[in-house]
Amino acid sequence: MIPFQGCGQGSPIWVSVSSIIIQMMVAMGFGFECLTAINSHLVTAQSFCFVDDTDVIEAGASVDHSGEDICQLVQAAASMWAGGISATSGAINTEKSFWWLIDFAWDGRKGQWTFRRKNQLLPDQRLQIPGLSGKLESLCCLEPGEAEKTLGVMLAPLEDQKAHVTHLKGIAKRWAEQVWSGHLHKYDVIPLIKSTVMKSLEYPMTQLTLEAATWVDIMSPVLQVCLPKAGICRSFLRDMVLAPLKFQDLGIPHPFGSQVSKHIETLLRHSTNKTKPQLCKNISSKRALYSVSFSRIIATLPSWLPIHG
Repeated sequence: MIPFQGCGQGSPIWVSVSSIIIQMMVAMGFGFECLTAINSHLVTAQSFCFVDDTDVIEAGASVDHSGEDICQLVQAAASMWAGGISATSGAINTEKSFWWLIDFAWDGRKGQWTFRRKNQLLPDQRLQIPGLSGKLESLCCLEPGEAEKTLGVMLAPLEDQKAHVTHLKGIAKRWAEQVWSGHLHKYDVIPLIKSTVMKSLEYPMTQLTLEAATWVDIMSPVLQVCLPKAGICRSFLRDMVLAPLKFQDLGIPHPFGSQVSKHIETLLRHSTNKTKPQLCKNISSKRALYSVSFSRIIATLPSWLPIHG
């Protein structure tokens, strides 16, 4: 049975199929492994999967491997993954597939390590896999700072918050344009905001660290259209628009507050369930402790939480 897009059985079928392919990749020695900075715990990963979206990871066995060496390993891993998909009656759309090379070169002028760019690779460094037609097609190689949309989240090795902001502003603007041309009862406007566009903006918040002013700017198209439809002046003070009803305000959740809540929720949920994201968080924390020579956990330092008198 082939799990076509939109098929109700597609997700469980894909989970079963992808699990076998991942086991095959692990058995062939593909994947990533490293030791944590302080306690030397072994960390392994072969891929990150969510529904039908998969990020396949390949890394060198030591820091002595060059980016060109890694590209050869990645080509083998990509071919193996595409072969597994093909063997289970599937195919990969190369137009929706891309890759990044995470490699570093020393910049003597800046005195620091920087990401290698595409123009620093050898001209023949490219990845090819069979496309929908069965013929080999090249995958698009992106710059480290070039973000690409993956399941509603703009991702890149060299994090770019501007790409997130542009994407979120587009969501807000398109939604506002659709609402502007429609007719709503004024009492339905604010519940509509909270149940539709706010959910779209909240989806990637776990990955974001945007400032409060930036979130207000993102919400501007929505409020400019919706406040008049709700019988409220569009220039109404934003501190009262994005505030709870118990303070006699409009009750629209402030996106910045929702972002902080998402961060706390994620930390608590994964810490309790001992998941892979929790392991990655611990690795990052220990690496930070090692880099700055702290003797205590960052979250226990006196300056971790600001105190306002």
